[in-house]
Amino acid sequence: MAKSRREMLLELLELEGAKIGSLGETSETTPEASKSKSVSETVSETKGDFEDVPLTKPKKVLTEKQLEALKRGQEKRNANREARAEARRKEEEERKRVMEEKLVKKAIAVKKKQIKREELLNEISDDDTVETTPTPLQKKPVVKKNPEEVIQQPPRKVIYFF
Repeated sequence: MAKSRREMLLELLELEGAKIGSLGETSETTPEASKSKSVSETVSETKGDFEDVPLTKPKKVLTEKQLEALKRGQEKRNANREARAEARRKEEEERKRVMEEKLVKKAIAVKKKQIKREELLNEISDDDTVETTPTPLQKKPVVKKNPEEVIQQPPRKVIYFF
């Protein structure tokens, strides 16, 4: 709740019970006359005094050098923006190019594997003279150890630490 300058001045006058004559009004500046008026009457009379006071300060006019410096700064800022945009664009193009190269290499590798598989299938299908019955794998016989051959290890000693 920001108050305007006028509202703050009126509130100040109301709180202080200031004399109207000290604010520039010439009529009834005697203490008896000001005592007879109420605070609201004093405030209503002083409202007209502050209407010609501007609420904000006018902006300071810039000098030639300041204007030139401002213009140079704006040009430099725009140049930096363009340079950053160009750098981002080049970086994006480089990233796309690298990704495309990787994609092509991967596609070539997949295609080579596919061709090799097809050649292998063609060789197998062309070579029908080979036995078609699969040979069963022979299991190695399980060698059983004699209990006498197994070396008996002596029992371990138990060591206690205190």
